[in-house]
Amino acid sequence: MDVGGIQASFTIGIQTLAQLESMLTWGHNETISMDATFGTNNVKFHLFILMVFDSHWTRILVAWIVIS
Repeated sequence: MDVGGIQASFTIGIQTLAQLESMLTWGHNETISMDATFGTNNVKFHLFILMVFDSHWTRILVAWIVIS
């Protein structure tokens, strides 16, 4: 992203209280999964999704991250 002739990047992470609680409850096995979108939107931002796994290896969404 070019801001006034200066190259700048943008990153934002979003996590709800319920997602934080899920991460603390189910993220005990230190395994985090990440999925990402590449080239799927016209604004050239990437969306990353962070997940942890419960005791049955079911994925639980715990955060979104948007990066320019």
